[in-house]
Amino acid sequence: MGKIVLNIDEIIMFYDLKGENHKYASSITALIGEDLISGIFKHFLQGLNYNSEVIILPENPKEKNGKWLDRWIIQKIENAVTCYQTEIKNWSAHSLGGKHFDYIKNSYLSFDISESNKIFAKIWDSNKQEFQDPSVNKVLKKMKANDTIERYTQKTIEPLVCFWMPITRNSVIEPIIEINIDDKIQEFKKVTIFSASIYLRKLKSSGIDNIEIEPGSIIKRMKKLNNLFTIENI
Repeated sequence: MGKIVLNIDEIIMFYDLKGENHKYASSITALIGEDLISGIFKHFLQGLNYNSEVIILPENPKEKNGKWLDRWIIQKIENAVTCYQTEIKNWSAHSLGGKHFDYIKNSYLSFDISESNKIFAKIWDSNKQEFQDPSVNKVLKKMKANDTIERYTQKTIEPLVCFWMPITRNSVIEPIIEINIDDKIQEFKKVTIFSASIYLRKLKSSGIDNIEIEPGSIIKRMKKLNNLFTIENI
């Protein structure tokens, strides 16, 4: 299958800093976006528990009325199985209304927390206990389990939203935000938000420069591009 080694410095600067990368962000994200963030989340899960097995299914979670999400991500720890029905949003500094988040050498977690707090308040409605954007809020609807999910007789299905951008609640800088929900209002008791930017920044602050992630379709797409062009005189 091959492997993808992620340069943490470069990927954070590409997505978190405004500038000339704006010209390339949407096209590059179209090629790698969902695979990139699902691969980073898998790395996060395995870092929490080295005995866990994490499987990313290529099939989209689908609802009966036609709505669908981006990935099933399965985590197995001994006999415990958690199936995350996952929505992925690559919103970054280059998105409409996106914010620039500083990336300072030797101070990787120094960014404007007031802005990352505002992002949480903007995406989550605490009173209605739902996401304010319908394209995200669909994660709170139970998706139909496919054949792979059905094979796990003892499982928990949980909603997960993986974002790129830094998101904080109450100024706590952690890659995961868990939100408890009244199950009389929604179909789940909890939803999890993951910030890829914060996770990579925390890795960098601990001295890690590169990580290997599951490639998904990234390698296949890059090979297709290499077959189409010959680049000379770089």
